[in-house]
Amino acid sequence: MPKLPKSLQNTLTALGVLVFLGLLIYAGWRVDPEKIREWQQDAPVVPFFIALTFLPLIGVPTTPFFMVSGAAYGILVSLLGTAVALAVNLIISFGIARGGLSPLLQRLIAKTGHTLPDLEDKREIHFTFMVRMIPAMPNFVKNYLLCLAGISFPVYFGLSMIISMVYAAPFIILGESILEKDTSDLVIAVALLVALSGLTHWVRKKMQN
Repeated sequence: MPKLPKSLQNTLTALGVLVFLGLLIYAGWRVDPEKIREWQQDAPVVPFFIALTFLPLIGVPTTPFFMVSGAAYGILVSLLGTAVALAVNLIISFGIARGGLSPLLQRLIAKTGHTLPDLEDKREIHFTFMVRMIPAMPNFVKNYLLCLAGISFPVYFGLSMIISMVYAAPFIILGESILEKDTSDLVIAVALLVALSGLTHWVRKKMQN
């Protein structure tokens, strides 16, 4: 099968991002705000962010959590709660991958036909960025892959927190703006997500070069 030209690949990627955002906004706009507000009364903050801490360890996607938290708890509470939940999640993931389950996880990776790289210290940051910028890979797989590859905890934790929060913030704003039907915040959230997509593509291209 012939390979598509780079320009066409970039155009299709951009269209895919816009369609994805459009579907999210459409789905969110059809949600009854009163239903969300009723749910808020029965959805205390702590259990929600505990769920965000532990469920992604077994593969539950984080993006819906970000949008729901923005709608349910507002931007500031959501950013703080998400930061704490992701930090604890990263620490637990590190402990799992470097602990007793390490041989099992390595065997699972070996069955896929992939091998873990033998990294030098100066390549840790580069490799961490590259893994975090892979759009189609689930977040929990990225966590375990980085830990099993021998990335030091400061590099793994620091870069993962920065990149994860940069990714989470626009979705939190998007969730809050959809609930409140706030067009200005919606435009800001979409602009941030489009910019983030472009930045991801640019960083991956630079690092691959």
